[in-house]
Formats: sequence, C-alpha cells, structure tokens
Amino acid sequence: MYSLSTRFNVVLYNMMFGMISMGALNYFTGLYDTHEITDHSFKLGQIDLFKYDKYLDEHAASFQFNMKANITDLFNWNTNIIFLAMVCEYETEQSTKNAVTVWDQRIPREQTQFYTLDLTDEWVEYYLTDVTQSLKGKDVNVYLRWEQMTTIGPYYSGKVKIGDFKMPGEYQSQHKKRSHRPGPSKRIENY
Repeated sequence: MYSLSTRFNVVLYNMMFGMISMGALNYFTGLYDTHEITDHSFKLGQIDLFKYDKYLDEHAASFQFNMKANITDLFNWNTNIIFLAMVCEYETEQSTKNAVTVWDQRIPREQTQFYTLDLTDEWVEYYLTDVTQSLKGKDVNVYLRWEQMTTIGPYYSGKVKIGDFKMPGEYQSQHKKRSHRPGPSKRIENY
C-alpha cells in the first residue's frame, strides 16, 4: 500500500512545510521587532588635518572622536549582520545635502562584544572631503547610519543623529600633504 517513494515524499513534504513555517515566523518576528539605536552620543576630539588638497582639488579633514551607542535592539534571531557607518552631513551653496561616510564597521550577530560601542579617541577611517572647497566654518551634523541584513526577508535601515560640530574657519595641518589614510600611520584598525 505505501511504497518507499510515497513515504519519502511524505517526509520531504513535512520537512519543506516545517522550513517554510519557520522562515515565515522568522520573517514576521523581524518585521515587528524594534529597530533603533539607543544611548548614543558623539564628541569631537582633535582635528588632525584640515587643508586644501591641490592634487584632488578638494577640502580634506581628519579628526578624532568619542562615540557611544547601544545597538542591541537591532539584533534578533533573524539578524545576520549589521553595517554601521558614521556619516557627516553639511550644506553648501551648491547642494543642500552633502553626506560623507567617515567611519564604518561590520558587526556579525556572533560578535556580542560590539553590541555596545564605546569608542574613545577613535580616528576616522575616511577623510571628510568637499569637492566644492567650502568646508571652512561649516556646521556638520553627525549621524550613525545602520543597515540590518536579515537571514530571511527584507533588510532594514535607518539613521539617528548622534551629534554635531563646527569646522574651523582656517586650515590647520602639521603635514605638507595628506597621507593615504587619516590619522597616525601606525594606528590600530577598529576591526
């Protein structure tokens, strides 16, 4: 009455139904979960370099900062990895919104030690640049932007303002030209 292929078909069907059910539960718990960064702060440290780069015809700045953020709410059992980026936004006469990523980090679900960030005297990874050469004296808003890559279903993203600072009105640099990457040459990478 029941052949081997019929039994195999029943087992395979039940396994697929279970996988689809678990995937749907995974998707909906991620969909209705909170996705926010709490307890965030930003403080500008020293500005190491702010100059006009003649070679690239742009303003370039590098600086140190202190940042705290709790990203625990971004993680759930559907989270695979979080991409964090610190973005500096400012306005110029040519454009009402200029956004430059100056720091980023990837945080997999398994690395729970990075769920609470407490960075002290951290250097930016990328220069804050402006091709219109109008960074002098600008007010810069700092945002922490995140993208949540899920195991199943859509990904989520957002940003939260964590601070602001004002660029100096004059160039300041101890270096004749900017190096390949901002900050000291022997600094420790953040990951």
